[in-house]
Amino acid sequence: MTRQQLRKIVAALQTAEGRLRGADIDNLTYRKVFSALGTARKLLRELDPGQAAE
Repeated sequence: MTRQQLRKIVAALQTAEGRLRGADIDNLTYRKVFSALGTARKLLRELDPGQAAE
């Protein structure tokens, strides 16, 4: 997986997280998205330690 692909994933997950915040969804769905976002950010930091995940 490239840095560019991972950045796109982070951006998509951030968008999903923002949309889910105000939505009427169950807590498990929100936690899964939030967890995936954290994992993607961690991977991005590991790939490029000089760049903070946006």
